[in-house]
Amino acid sequence: MTDTEKAILKTFKTIRRLTVEGNREYWSELYVSGGKFYLRGGNTFPHSTDYNNEISKEEAVRTIKEYLLRQAGKTKMSDEEFLEMLENL
Repeated sequence: MTDTEKAILKTFKTIRRLTVEGNREYWSELYVSGGKFYLRGGNTFPHSTDYNNEISKEEAVRTIKEYLLRQAGKTKMSDEEFLEMLENL
């Protein structure tokens, strides 16, 4: 794991929760609890949680980066851009 990826995770731990996908039909949220990363989601209406899985640090970084790329409307960003964007959430 690179220093920037470690910094992304450290910054995310201060945010603690991020809705990475969501619409009228489904939702997905990345969160940290007890130093571990989890991805959970389910149906929007009626609100239900269909999955809640512990994920690796690498998968958490990938999920955060994919979310930030979608938010920026880009297909590629530098590590520094990822970190700056996450810090400004």
